Amino acid sequence: MRMEQLKYLIHIAKTGCISKSAEELFITQQGLSKSIRNMEKELDIQLLVRKKNGTELTMAGKRIVEKAKEITDSWDAMVYKISEDSTLRKEENICSIHSTPRTCATLMPIIVKKYFENYPHMGIKIIENELEDFMTSLDFSSPEIFVFNAPDFLFNSYLKERSDITFKILREDKIKVVVPENSKLSSHEYIKVEELENVPIAFLGGDERLLNHISNRKVNNMKAILHTTNFELFREVLKRSDAVGLCSGVFEEWIKSSKSRIIPLQNAVVIVSAYVVNEYVSTNPIAIEVMNMIQEQFKLAQP
Repeated sequence: MRMEQLKYLIHIAKTGCISKSAEELFITQQGLSKSIRNMEKELDIQLLVRKKNGTELTMAGKRIVEKAKEITDSWDAMVYKISEDSTLRKEENICSIHSTPRTCATLMPIIVKKYFENYPHMGIKIIENELEDFMTSLDFSSPEIFVFNAPDFLFNSYLKERSDITFKILREDKIKVVVPENSKLSSHEYIKVEELENVPIAFLGGDERLLNHISNRKVNNMKAILHTTNFELFREVLKRSDAVGLCSGVFEEWIKSSKSRIIPLQNAVVIVSAYVVNEYVSTNPIAIEVMNMIQEQFKLAQP
């Protein structure tokens, strides 16, 4: 029996629902159910009664949960004591987050600030990679967090290729056009891709491959003068040139404060923000809290 199995059972006792516990623990429902079944098999007793409206503990389950709380409380107290002692702190106590550049630019500064407010004596490690390198760096042997965003056409291709991985979508945003107020396009309700031909483009959070996909061979001369995740640079280029901008909704709240209109792009590419389900995250209270921070920030960024 493992410590995380006890924590799983305690959590199910609190929620009364396996699916709700799975969601809050960032584990698949199938994985959580399997862990409990293995626990029941090892102990040779039934711990849960599964009903249509939820899950109840058996009498044996209730006794196990009472004892499990004592064990896990003692364990957590010991872990906390060790983490307080800088001479005993080791690499595994550092929270590791793997992320793509766009997510690093928008999300990580807020997460890092909140992290050190809550854990001033702990470390954090941010690994920034392009999506291809991100996917090859997946390691589920430790409670590492993998959060990213990518165009839907890339996300769907990886979803098909990596059937061994479970993704959970945090949000989806269409690419939109940022048009300065003095632009001839500013009066449009929506913009066709063809209307961007010969127009200088500043791309916030995009790259040449995404631009090519947007043009979809409909535009012969669609040229970006800027690819960046730096919002200040993006804003300055729009302010001091005749360029229009392209960005996804995750940046939208930043842009609303500038003197520009955000106009839908017809048949736009969708940017998918998601994380990779790593069941080891559910065994680490700090990793769970960081995942909650990430989910909350994506929720706050909704337009």
